[in-house]
Amino acid sequence: MEEIEEPRRQKRTKAHVQDMCRTAGFKGYSLLLFPSQHHRAMYPNTEYSWGLRPRVAPYDVMHLILLNVVPNLWRLFSGKWKTSDGSAHQWAMSEAIVTAVGVDVAAARATVPLQQAHSLRNIALHYRSYKAVDWMFFILCTGPAVLAGRSPDEAYAMFMSLVRACRVIFAPLGQTKEGIETMDKELREICRLFYLKSYGNDINNITLCRSTIVGLLDIKRNIMACGPTWSDWQLVMERYIGTLPPLIKSHSSPHAALMNSIAKRYRAELIATYASSFHGELWASASGTAPAGTPSYFPKSSLMFPSSEDRQITLLSPRTKCGSTGRR
Repeated sequence: MEEIEEPRRQKRTKAHVQDMCRTAGFKGYSLLLFPSQHHRAMYPNTEYSWGLRPRVAPYDVMHLILLNVVPNLWRLFSGKWKTSDGSAHQWAMSEAIVTAVGVDVAAARATVPLQQAHSLRNIALHYRSYKAVDWMFFILCTGPAVLAGRSPDEAYAMFMSLVRACRVIFAPLGQTKEGIETMDKELREICRLFYLKSYGNDINNITLCRSTIVGLLDIKRNIMACGPTWSDWQLVMERYIGTLPPLIKSHSSPHAALMNSIAKRYRAELIATYASSFHGELWASASGTAPAGTPSYFPKSSLMFPSSEDRQITLLSPRTKCGSTGRR
């Protein structure tokens, strides 16, 4: 983006710079990837990461699969994704079958815990409002059942290749070397079937030729470079962000109010965790709770990985207590 920075340094007009930004597709600065001159002066110690550019940001597998590939496959199977002449694709199911799939998905709501039931809304009617976790539930649980015998054989074979790959990608304890090789094989099969049978090098299907399908081939290298997908996906961060608005108590100074609330919350949590872990009797006397058991160096939500180095990783605390996942 030096071609944009140079006119800024030359004091060219704001309209000229904005026109160059639109031409180059430049939408704004990034503190980690391409900071402004103001940020460079404020944070000189982050200069090393600026040289790395996009390599400091892990590939966002969650958004690639759960908010691009899977929703688009449903649009293709349900007939919402049209060809260039406005007709439905050859893999599209009939309207009656799509309605039946939506009814079957919604009918299962009463049989699962409330937290899972949210992902079982009628997909034929509410697919636009599906979140990443809903599409994960669809690809791992409901999709293989409701599409079996209803979608064309080639389409279902491609879908099941994605299902088998996702069972490895979204494994909560990470992936083995053998699992990663199997996953990569399934992802290659998806791309082969999609571009051979779905797109088929047909100009009428040019709207289906999207780069997000090819992006699946980068997942193996992303895992090898950055670790398990759950270690850098945004599901946890988005859930955390959802807890922040109630902490803003002031409309005139929202940022300061949020910072104060967060500082108070984690200061109290740190004191309570330390006191209950290392001074159980004093904490029990002060708080009126039962004495703590054996001191733990990590919260209850910690996950220990069995290895020779005895490494540990601390996860976010669960949203609900154990045993409270039933319907209320």
